[in-house]
Amino acid sequence: DFSRIVWNGQCIKKTPFKQNRLLLNVPLGLQAVQFEESKEIVIDLSSQNMEGIEQVIFNENINEIHLGPGSQSILENMDFSKYKNLRSLYLKEVELKGANFFDDLKNLEQLLLNKVTFSDVSRFVLSDFENLKRVDLGNSDLSGIEVLDLDAPNVEQLGLDLVVLGQNRAVVFEKNKKLKHLNLCYVTADLTRLRMPDSLLEIHLQQNDNFSSLIRFDNCRQMKK
Repeated sequence: DFSRIVWNGQCIKKTPFKQNRLLLNVPLGLQAVQFEESKEIVIDLSSQNMEGIEQVIFNENINEIHLGPGSQSILENMDFSKYKNLRSLYLKEVELKGANFFDDLKNLEQLLLNKVTFSDVSRFVLSDFENLKRVDLGNSDLSGIEVLDLDAPNVEQLGLDLVVLGQNRAVVFEKNKKLKHLNLCYVTADLTRLRMPDSLLEIHLQQNDNFSSLIRFDNCRQMKK
C-alpha cells in the first residue's frame, strides 16, 4: 500500500500499474512512483511545487524522502514516528515549524536542508543523531534556534556553506572524531574557536579564508595540502 494524498480536503486514489509500481496522478502534473520490489524506496517530489497539498502518507518502509517548495502543510501533518526505516531526508525551500520537529528523525543517516527557514524550532542538536553520516544545511538560517549544536558524533560530511548561524555562535567539534569533509564557505559564525578533528581530509573556506591563519591543521595528518 503506497500512500494517499489529500488535495484540498479530498483524497486522491492511487492507480495501480504493471511491473509492481504505483503511479499517483495529482493535479498540476505531480507524479510519484514506488517500485514495490526495490530494496530502497525513494520518493522525490523536490522539483514539484506542493502548494495546496495538505497531507502525504508514505509507505511505512520508505527509506528516502525529497520535498520542495510548498511542502509546509505536508511536513506539519506528517507523523515521522511511523517511518522507522527512513534514512535520508531532503528538504528544499521550506519552512520548518515546531519545537519538536526533529524528535522522530533520530534514525536518519543523511539530512539535507537547502534554503530552509525555521519557525518556533527551539532545539537542533546533531549530537542526538548518532546515525548521521552526512549533513548539508546550505543556504539555511539557523540564527533563531535557541539550542544549536552541530557537533554530531559520526558525521563524515558537513556542509555549512552560506549558512547563517549568528556572529556570536561558535562552530566547535569536540565529539566528532570522524569528520572528513567540511564546507564553511560564506558561513556567518564565529570560527575563532574552531579546532579541526584529526580525521579531516578537506575543508572549504571561501570568503572565510582569513580564518585559515587562526585554525590549526597540524593534527589533520590525512588532509590534502
